[in-house]
Amino acid sequence: LSRKATPHVAATDDLRMTALLETTDLLAAPQQYGPASQAGARVATCTPKQAIQRAGDPGVRLVLLELASPLGDVGQLVAGLKALPSAPAVVAFGPHVQEAKLQAATDAGCDAVLTRGQLYRQAGALIARYASPAAGDADDADDVGSV
Repeated sequence: LSRKATPHVAATDDLRMTALLETTDLLAAPQQYGPASQAGARVATCTPKQAIQRAGDPGVRLVLLELASPLGDVGQLVAGLKALPSAPAVVAFGPHVQEAKLQAATDAGCDAVLTRGQLYRQAGALIARYASPAAGDADDADDVGSV
């Protein structure tokens, strides 16, 4: 049984705002579908190699980076995401015991860095803040933080 993620391809007429989840864990994505739907958004998945390309797709307003996946240089990836014309918000998450990876994501300039548990508890607020059609100015909300 493979746990590698396969890209989720949405119908071309689906114009909802998107949260792009970079993961190699098939179990991570379904936990985000409900909160995304409630926020009027959707979650699409991609592999680490596809993250920058897929983040440039129309409607992508949030990129969730799973730090436990083989991302390579987090700083380089975040810089590439932030350099996109659409410049989606970038939120990294990972196991609380991987403090060095969490710190590297903070140092790289992610908009928020969360433990896996924080992400799962705050998914609805996070997606509403960054990826929903009503998100507007994400700086006005302060219900999602960093570790």
